[in-house]
Amino acid sequence: MAASNPLISVIIPAYNRAAYITDAINSVFNQEEAPWPLEVIVIDDGSTDNTEEVVTSQFGDKVRYVKIPQSGGRPAVPRNVGIKMAKGKLIAFHDSDDLWAPDKLRQQIPLFEQDKNLVLSYATAEIMNHNGKRSGQLVVPDMKHLAEGEQYEKLLTDNVISTLTVVARKDAIKKVGYFNEWAGLSAVEDYELWLRIAARFPGQLKAVAAPLAYYRQHSGNISLSDNAKALKRLTNVYSAQANITLTPEQRHALQIQTVVMQVNLGRLRDEPDTPLISVVMSVYNGERFLRPAIESILNQTYRAFEFIIIDDGSTDNTANIIQSYNDPRIRFVQRENKGLVYSLNQGVGMARGRFIARMDADDLALPSRFEKELAVLLSNEKIALVGCFFTYIDEASSKPGITITSPTESIDLKRAMFIYNPFPHGGSMFRREAYAEAGGYNNDFGPIEDYSLWMRMSIVGWECKVIPESLYLYRLSTQGISHNQKDAQAENGKRLINDYWSKHWVHKGVRTIVRGGRRYSKLDSPFANEMFHQYIHHQYVLA
Repeated sequence: MAASNPLISVIIPAYNRAAYITDAINSVFNQEEAPWPLEVIVIDDGSTDNTEEVVTSQFGDKVRYVKIPQSGGRPAVPRNVGIKMAKGKLIAFHDSDDLWAPDKLRQQIPLFEQDKNLVLSYATAEIMNHNGKRSGQLVVPDMKHLAEGEQYEKLLTDNVISTLTVVARKDAIKKVGYFNEWAGLSAVEDYELWLRIAARFPGQLKAVAAPLAYYRQHSGNISLSDNAKALKRLTNVYSAQANITLTPEQRHALQIQTVVMQVNLGRLRDEPDTPLISVVMSVYNGERFLRPAIESILNQTYRAFEFIIIDDGSTDNTANIIQSYNDPRIRFVQRENKGLVYSLNQGVGMARGRFIARMDADDLALPSRFEKELAVLLSNEKIALVGCFFTYIDEASSKPGITITSPTESIDLKRAMFIYNPFPHGGSMFRREAYAEAGGYNNDFGPIEDYSLWMRMSIVGWECKVIPESLYLYRLSTQGISHNQKDAQAENGKRLINDYWSKHWVHKGVRTIVRGGRRYSKLDSPFANEMFHQYIHHQYVLA
């Protein structure tokens, strides 16, 4: 009988695996020098063949067999059922068509006994064909590369963890929330879970530099897919990571990998000439600061964009400066003066990209701005707008001055908009579809067309985000709109805020407010104290 208090629970999901499952289970029972008590749990995912008969007739009560309704090709479902049934403190994952090496448990279990902080152990596997003939090829052939999966940042770039080799503490799996059952993660739900564990328990994963299992390659493997589908699944993995707690280093690594994967996916879709980002800049008599503004865009670390520059009837040297750049990404429009709102709507109308990055002709974008803002938008399809902190510079130089911060989370930004505009217009990036749904830019409230657009995006249900880092240098200029139309902006801002209050409210409970304050106060940021006090001030004003 299965041990009543097993240390190790072996979970085997199965779907129509009558031909292979006997060998898979026997490879568990035939572990050499394995004094540890264990239980084997087979979760039958609605098989239509004789899997049930094979398991129950050959193994009887040596195996805990459970049949569930077919999950629709989501291995996360039967695995989660098995984890919740498991009595062991350690969970060992297996697949119903694969085999364990005889020394697998002997190699891995002592690691957990030696190190009480260890939460997950894994190894590589040797590939065999459908008849069980071994190829000599390993799933992860480089043993040094195998060890890189112990770190979240490295694991993001390559999944070196073979699920059928994993042994993990049940408590650790429960703490991070089990396998994600979203259909978009089918075949990569294991990778997504390993990433969450690596992020939550840094330094507590351990690779064994040896093949400890045999992976059967056949036409029924759920993980076999064409490249486009595989990349789409990986982008879903990164999207699912967006809402977990990460260190700044982990978050940055996730952002970079998300951008890389999305670019690769675009290439596979035969869209090499369609950029993800369209940069829209309108300029009127901006010759004084235009050249450094343009170059700050052309020198972005993320380079796959188009740059739409509209000369709104300038009478100075603006057009000549723009035309002096021989960069194929620039799309130049020159016409009579029609105003900023008209120009912005024209630029967005011309745009081919899914995302619109704004830029003002007298400011500077720091090199990683597009890379980081795009990563946020790609991480969550509900986010329509992303901004950043910004730093003042003056007319005489570009020496940084005061940095302006804001809340960073969507609910807090939406609530802040009842008080002021937390997004620098020229430092923002947004989804073109959200812009269209909100009705685009308009002049209804004068020269605060951006503030009005952000509010309308919020009202129709989109989320927003601010990157807690200064990625934009905002020039305090006597020629700028903010200086020349300061009074009009203030008066129209009051009207807009009153209108926002009359149409909309964003509720946040007291306990959630308190938790938010704690979160801002403990952020690993030089601006944490400022953000905390700013957040508290907002709550008093709103109350």
